[in-house]
Amino acid sequence: MILIAHRGNTKGPNPISENTVDYIDEAIEQGYDAEIDVWMTQKGIYLGHDYPAYLVTETWLQSREQSLWIHCKNIQALSELHREFRVFFHNNDDYTITSDNWIWAYPGKYVPDGSRAIAVTTNLSRKDLKNYAGICSDYVSMWK
Repeated sequence: MILIAHRGNTKGPNPISENTVDYIDEAIEQGYDAEIDVWMTQKGIYLGHDYPAYLVTETWLQSREQSLWIHCKNIQALSELHREFRVFFHNNDDYTITSDNWIWAYPGKYVPDGSRAIAVTTNLSRKDLKNYAGICSDYVSMWK
């Protein structure tokens, strides 16, 4: 099963550290993939959930690309990054498709055939996740 640290979180939400370079790297070093929130502005590529907060380079993304699930937070990021990286965009959608054809299912949304689907969940007690190929969670260490 693919285990994805939501914004780098592995043991619960950590708003101070999530979406920071060191925190993402720590999750990857522990063997997890990481979902990151990415913005693109005229000044560069940024990590950050609600706004562009932490400047990163394209080289930083490239060196981690096999482990990253990039949630593009604006159309500029989606437009620029979709050719080279695994990206997706959604706002309030129940489902979206990543650029490499994974179904990204919002919390609580069911996918009948989860063989190419990622379940995003914050609920550790969900039992209906066994048919998914992966899980993205703030508590990803609990799914090992």
